[in-house]
Amino acid sequence: MKALIQIFSLFILVTINSTSQASPKRLVYTGNPIKITLGVNEERRLTFPDVKVIWADISEKLINEGLIEKEVINKNVYLKAVKPFKTTRFIFGEEGGANIYLLDIKAVQKHVGSGRLIIVKGEDRYAIADKDKKHEPESIIKPLKSAFRSPTAGYKTLINFAVREVYAPQRLRGGSKGIYRTTLNKREVFHLLRDNQVSIKPVAAWRSGSLHVTALSIINKTPSTLTMNPIHKRGSWLATSFFPRSRLMPQGHPQDNTTLFLISKEPFADAISSHPMITVGRR
Repeated sequence: MKALIQIFSLFILVTINSTSQASPKRLVYTGNPIKITLGVNEERRLTFPDVKVIWADISEKLINEGLIEKEVINKNVYLKAVKPFKTTRFIFGEEGGANIYLLDIKAVQKHVGSGRLIIVKGEDRYAIADKDKKHEPESIIKPLKSAFRSPTAGYKTLINFAVREVYAPQRLRGGSKGIYRTTLNKREVFHLLRDNQVSIKPVAAWRSGSLHVTALSIINKTPSTLTMNPIHKRGSWLATSFFPRSRLMPQGHPQDNTTLFLISKEPFADAISSHPMITVGRR
């Protein structure tokens, strides 16, 4: 009987050990922030297989107050909550690339688990379906009307195209069917971002169907490090992305700048005119 109890106890121990090493959980990023909960003192590994090297933009408040610890190694980010904290926006991106991931993370004082999370890119549900790309129009007038009614490129496609147009060598630019450059007033814009601590100037704009994407140069005007947060923008925008960084070094540093990409339903000038606080400078 004693031997049977020992065997049963050993079976329970093996079962507990095997279940503690849970299989990685796969999360698909399609543009909407992914919600993740951390348990205090439970380190969690986040793996981004679609990037070569990941960077992590984490709230300075969380780090300065000792609420979280992080370590970044190649495609992986290791997060460990030291104390509970409310849901906070984390921004992850690919070094030298256009991939951006938004995660809403909170920490709680209870066991959650330390299983590995694998975060992969998903389909752009706003992109035109492949079966529609080969559609032959019945007339010339019909496709001309529909071109201004339906987008031919999704949010992710538009932002990736705009990033390439701004940062890639000339030989790699262009070549995207259905995306056209539009005219743009390049005067400085004020109060587009809260606190007005950066200089904002439009760089270029493009259109695809009924969607518009605008690239704006962002330069830190302060002697302090600033973290750009998409939720701090004013106006109605469909999608937002900072590239190549969302953390700006103090004014004068080589990394005191970035580019803000905004997608809207109307041209940039019309989009900002609808918000009373956003103003445009004079030449």
